[in-house]
Amino acid sequence: MSLELALALALLVLAAGAALWWSSERQRRQLGLPRGRAVYQDRPEDRVPVLRPRTLPLRGRPDLLIAEGEAIIPVEVKTGRTPREPYPGHVLQLLAYCLLVEEHHGVRPPHGLIRYPEREFRIAYDARRERELRALVATIAREKARAAEQHRSHAAPPRCAACGFRAHCHERLIG
Repeated sequence: MSLELALALALLVLAAGAALWWSSERQRRQLGLPRGRAVYQDRPEDRVPVLRPRTLPLRGRPDLLIAEGEAIIPVEVKTGRTPREPYPGHVLQLLAYCLLVEEHHGVRPPHGLIRYPEREFRIAYDARRERELRALVATIAREKARAAEQHRSHAAPPRCAACGFRAHCHERLIG
């Protein structure tokens, strides 16, 4: 092969690579995806694992995990109306994903991203927000335990006789 032909072939391969890169960057911008390499994506056709932490009763599947250097950044993609500020429930969901990522991958994300159709919010994941998340999960767990522990709310045998839960109730007034 002649030097000119090898050079032309190398330039062709380089041009094709540049065109593919430009096309993928354009598609990334159109989809509103952040820079970085996707390491996880929750799609119906994939069977991605549910992330579970060791320290809290949580589990979840972030929409996307992006590798930015050593960090793994959770991205939550929302549809519908774009708010001026992210909804508090969406922020808590993202913070939970940050905790899941940290415990699952062993790397603490410095932040997470909430992507609405017209705007993206960068939410810091710091010690204060982690404490708030852990306190909220503990409160929910206590309330759930309390709600599971139902007591008889009366002292009327006729009500017990008519109750559909009488056979399972350890506080029933009649057999």
